[in-house]
Amino acid sequence: MSIAVLTHEYNGGIGWWVRNEAEKLAQHGVKIAIIYPSEYENITINGNIAIYSISTIVKTYPNIVARTLLLVSDFVRAFSRLIYDYGFKFNIIYAHEWIAGVAGVVLKSIFNKPLIASIYSTEYMRSSEIGLLQLSIRGYEKQVFEEANIILAKNRNTLLSISRNYGVDKERIVEALNIDEAVETIIKVLNI
Repeated sequence: MSIAVLTHEYNGGIGWWVRNEAEKLAQHGVKIAIIYPSEYENITINGNIAIYSISTIVKTYPNIVARTLLLVSDFVRAFSRLIYDYGFKFNIIYAHEWIAGVAGVVLKSIFNKPLIASIYSTEYMRSSEIGLLQLSIRGYEKQVFEEANIILAKNRNTLLSISRNYGVDKERIVEALNIDEAVETIIKVLNI
């Protein structure tokens, strides 16, 4: 079994989750390919974990929505390259946050693979403003939440916000407060 992990951040808080989940999943024999944007393009393979840093064409962004949309083509290119150039076969697409989740939705539709979205917070939690940027982010979050087969909420408030503010059925949301709960859920999905 193998998983393509999409993340917009490999250093920092989300990167910590990504690295630790990958290590635990690899201990279960799962092959992992982590794809993230970086200054340089590089692929390193260490046992069951491949780390693919993709160089983005555009280096500055007017806002996070513009960055997200530009990352879609970078993630699709990297995912395709791992399949066709390196022979990876993915069973699941696993996206961290809505930023990578938008690309996850596109990849799900192209390759017909299940999508897991790991969500740390929602725009309703981050901002009380109702401007064009916030409405755009909420729209993309809603799309990711509707398309994800399983949503891993990283805290209770996130779970409640996804259910209440986006109308997502609670059966598709799993409270994954720590690495072990997230890994357990992913292993269950892989064994279905």
